[in-house]
Amino acid sequence: MTKKQILVVGRHQDTNEKVLHLINSNEHWIGKGSITDESALEMYQNGTFDMALLSGGIEVESGIKLRAAFTEKNPDVVVLQHFGGIGTLAADIEKAFQ
Repeated sequence: MTKKQILVVGRHQDTNEKVLHLINSNEHWIGKGSITDESALEMYQNGTFDMALLSGGIEVESGIKLRAAFTEKNPDVVVLQHFGGIGTLAADIEKAFQ
């Protein structure tokens, strides 16, 4: 089984690290993270991601810009906005991939 590639974009480094730890602890997922739009866009253009996870601190304008760029490259990418806390994250990712 191929692992799902997840790009995590959030403004808080400590939160991103917790989210990435949770993602990378799952045998079916691989996560990479960014705290800036520029870095996230570069990572996305140079990689193959199944999901873009927009996490805490993302401004509305940034979310719109990122979603448009991600879906332009890959219309099938799952874009998940998650601001509900780390406790529900794994279940929300699983549900989004269904």
